[in-house]
Amino acid sequence: MAETHPTARFSGMPRAIAVRFQLKLSRSCCLSQSIAEALPRLRVDIERFLPASDGRAIEDLHIYGNLDPDEIVAKVVSEVGDIPMELLEVGAWHVLLRLVTPRCELLEAFQASSVIPVFPLSLRSTSTTFRVFGARSSVSGLYTRLKVINPSVTFSTRKKDLTADRRGLLTPKQLEVFRFAREVGYWDTPRRITLTDMAFLLDMSKSALSEALATVERKIIQEGLNHALTP
Repeated sequence: MAETHPTARFSGMPRAIAVRFQLKLSRSCCLSQSIAEALPRLRVDIERFLPASDGRAIEDLHIYGNLDPDEIVAKVVSEVGDIPMELLEVGAWHVLLRLVTPRCELLEAFQASSVIPVFPLSLRSTSTTFRVFGARSSVSGLYTRLKVINPSVTFSTRKKDLTADRRGLLTPKQLEVFRFAREVGYWDTPRRITLTDMAFLLDMSKSALSEALATVERKIIQEGLNHALTP
């Protein structure tokens, strides 16, 4: 049986989606993966990474667990060789360090696909797990690029939302906006996404999204008040 084209696996999904990916990265793809493999009993997370001006990648790596920080640093140094490294923070059982690596295929895949990764990215000795938000077409494009990095990449979306609007309080469009805003942390403190970025991902104008969010908030608050004041 012919394999389904990668983009077809996203058909029928909402225009903006949150997806969890899992794959095994190689050292050439992401140097931090090799550090995770060298420290299998510790937790290794990428707190953030971004491109440097010269094409290299800057990775902020948080390593913590039951090991002396000096031992952690020594193991990282032996693993990365002469790669530039800066200690940002040292605690009782953790270190936060910054690496400047020649390149990072995972970062390049994020940039080329125009998705928003959710940090931290969890690196383990066996695989890397991360979530991204983005337009359906962008996440589909990321999946295609990850298949090139590792054909065994898997992904999953959140199961049916248990807070589905069974009362008909919100329209289908308002419900889509509500679910996505909650997923991407629009109402988190501090806010994890701007109105502008969310409008881009939902393919809506900023004013239309602002109006939709205001309507959603008003309806939910009113419903909560009605419920609280009902004898």
